[in-house]
Amino acid sequence: MLRTLLSEFRKCRRTYIFALALLPGLGLVALKVLVFALRGPESLGPERWNQASFTNAALFLWERLALPFLTVSAAAWTAWLENNGNAWKLLLAQPVRRSSLFASKLALTIALISLCEFSWAASHLIGSSALGLPGGGMLELLAKRMTLALCGVLPIAAAQHWISSRSHQPAWPLGAGIAGILAAAPLSGTWLGNWLPWGFPWRTAVSDLSWSVLAPPLAVFGVLALAGTLHFQRKQA
Repeated sequence: MLRTLLSEFRKCRRTYIFALALLPGLGLVALKVLVFALRGPESLGPERWNQASFTNAALFLWERLALPFLTVSAAAWTAWLENNGNAWKLLLAQPVRRSSLFASKLALTIALISLCEFSWAASHLIGSSALGLPGGGMLELLAKRMTLALCGVLPIAAAQHWISSRSHQPAWPLGAGIAGILAAAPLSGTWLGNWLPWGFPWRTAVSDLSWSVLAPPLAVFGVLALAGTLHFQRKQA
């Protein structure tokens, strides 16, 4: 498993994917900093010109839309590495367990998502310092929200990785992911929306950090990862 995982990361050295993973978070925070800087403390008032307001405003878009879309893209990209040039045929012919292949690519997807989150959090701290916003406790707030955001997109990562690993065309998993994300907003709060893999970011975004909140997305992630692994065993090159 470890050897297979290291092989996946070595493939990424030939691309700019890790560098590109840093850009979305940086760009979104830069846009939010620009909005706050242009409006200024006089326009926003003391109730909004503070670290808590800046963080909550930036998190709304990041947790519900940006990170889910990045998760869909990351899962499609990890599968595209093998779809490009039909490298699946060579990969599946190697003396490696298919469960290890599936798990290593899923781990690569999660690593890319985590890198996006780290970039967003670091850019957010730098942007808040540059604006000179008053207030404290941002590190604790960011740690909680980032943990919840990552757990919220894990079911999406498992579902999209499953779809992507079974499709030879990236358009199908990308289309399914975008449709799921767009359907999650109107379904939020319903039973279907609460258990739809793409709906978990809407649940974790309005919840506090606790095991009762983390358990459902982690359980769905485990079920989807196991089902995807079993299905991947039957994949034909």
